Amino acid sequence: MQISVHTPRERQIRFPDQSKRSMPSQKGEMFFENIINATEKKEMTQKQSSWIDSCIETLKDKDIGSLMGGVSTDKPLNWDADGTSKLTQEQIDYLRSTYDLSDMSKQDYYDLMADLTNMNAISIKDVISQYVKPVVPGVVVLSASQARSEDFGQFNKYGNLQENLLQYLKDLNYMSERLKNSHSTMDSSTFFAFKDYLNDEKSLAGRLESIFDLIA
Repeated sequence: MQISVHTPRERQIRFPDQSKRSMPSQKGEMFFENIINATEKKEMTQKQSSWIDSCIETLKDKDIGSLMGGVSTDKPLNWDADGTSKLTQEQIDYLRSTYDLSDMSKQDYYDLMADLTNMNAISIKDVISQYVKPVVPGVVVLSASQARSEDFGQFNKYGNLQENLLQYLKDLNYMSERLKNSHSTMDSSTFFAFKDYLNDEKSLAGRLESIFDLIA
């Protein structure tokens, strides 16, 4: 996701200028266009899934400490984690006694992610996708309130994690509303790519929120 940060008075999202598509005048034309849009959306989703899989394959044999904020990776990730397990009470108690979600360092956060993958409570995709983002062609996110301009549209992985995640969810919802209500136009593949990106980020944030609530 490519984010350009400025400090206007109000949050805004600017979409690329495109010539407007002509509206189909016949039901048959509208149906045909809907099929095309659905096909483009499916292809874009498949590309994004393949893209993150490719990133994981590239990174799994490398030291990714610098990618994750300059942390030590002595505690290994489980690169086969698919996130299908639920935390046991014993695991919850361990995580509660080990991590203070109200005051986390970047190293603490990496270690937490490593523990969660080794417990299979989150997938390796959940972890890597927090650090490696797709660039949605033609979409520029312009920033936020002056008070949080540098933080808009990102989840800070240090400090109070629950507060940071709540703010990130608010930013994602804001962007989704702007996408839905925007009078600007964009080609369908760009629209679906951005929409899917936001939905994926909200789904991940929801999974993290559920885990954080358990171990806080």
